[in-house]
Amino acid sequence: MVAEQNRISGQNLRLIPGGLSSSGAVHAGDLGCLRVVPDALTLEQVMGRSALSTMLDGPSLAHSIDREQSEEIFSSTGKLGREIRPFNRVYENRGYSDDSTSLLAAFRDMTAMLDGEGDVSRAIMRGLISPDTLGEILASPEGVHLEVAMDVSEFTGYRSWLIYIAKNAPERDPIVPVGEMVWSTEKDRSVPTEAPERRVQKVIDQGYRFVSTFNADQAEQVYDLWSDTFGWSYEEIENLRRRLHEGDERLWLSAVVDPEGNIVAAATAEKLDIPDQNGNLSLVENTEWRTKDGYQGKGLMTATLDMLNVQILRDLRPEEGDKLPLIYAECNYQSRSDRAGHGAGFAIPQRVIDGYLIPQVIVQNVNIGDNQPVPSDKLRDFTFMYLPAEIINAHYSLQQVEAMLGNLVT
Repeated sequence: MVAEQNRISGQNLRLIPGGLSSSGAVHAGDLGCLRVVPDALTLEQVMGRSALSTMLDGPSLAHSIDREQSEEIFSSTGKLGREIRPFNRVYENRGYSDDSTSLLAAFRDMTAMLDGEGDVSRAIMRGLISPDTLGEILASPEGVHLEVAMDVSEFTGYRSWLIYIAKNAPERDPIVPVGEMVWSTEKDRSVPTEAPERRVQKVIDQGYRFVSTFNADQAEQVYDLWSDTFGWSYEEIENLRRRLHEGDERLWLSAVVDPEGNIVAAATAEKLDIPDQNGNLSLVENTEWRTKDGYQGKGLMTATLDMLNVQILRDLRPEEGDKLPLIYAECNYQSRSDRAGHGAGFAIPQRVIDGYLIPQVIVQNVNIGDNQPVPSDKLRDFTFMYLPAEIINAHYSLQQVEAMLGNLVT
């Protein structure tokens, strides 16, 4: 680690420590702004004065309290706008901005809540910005709070960046130094040596099969996988099951079933459309990666992710000139789930940007029951990964997707 630190400083790079935050190879649990705001916080404090004014002056709030909210799941992406989310976070998903002044003012408004009377101990903003805006943020005092910065031009069709900028309260410090996490994940970068269809076939050859939904009899099996690990309730599992069967266009599931009909590995994905200059960019979080104890080491999770990506790219297959979805994952550092991500073709964005080192690590974001030997009161840190357009174009053509879909048992 010392040698790596010397090498970095020798390149005259400025280390952006990335705040003390994290986000989810896990879930973030969208419980709805109005229902979980601590009593000490006003709605204006949570949303910001201008956002609150827009909400109250605009369409009725009732239009957003629809049937979908009556069938809530443990959401990873959250919604557009600002909300209080589990693990004492104020979180804002923003559309495209080329105005660093207003963006940073909104971020400072959020970070002021860390010193308020409520329980908020993490403020995080995620959004799309222009290259000039990124440069201005990097040069500002708030630049030290950039956790993730990724060039998404290949997904939007114009020069643009996705950022996570976050600040934690002092007590919300990382389990290990951010620099150590950067070094460990950087040295373990890898590229898959097999095509997705081959990885999937190897699992099938072991007697397993893949499904994209589960029935009522299997709900308990999914609950056993996700309840202690990710915090899902049985009701949320049932809601997910119903929404999958009803064809919810924002949700996907990939699961492995053993010869006895038991689900032994599962992952899900959730879509959030972020406004950009030319419509929307679909952010699809690939999350809740879990293999049943005793079934690790068989290649089940990597193939599960392959089959999840196949479904996403079937449904979000771009027409000529349309955008690819940005499929990403927030991978638990403590369990090193980034290794499974690499195996399925995911990559960590480049970390050196205009002479700055961006961690691409989200620190102390949420909790995961991963049985790792860390203090019980510590949350988890996450490595940001994404599925590059190069991988999508090479391995998920229309013909390849159709062929792999033949492995799904519905």
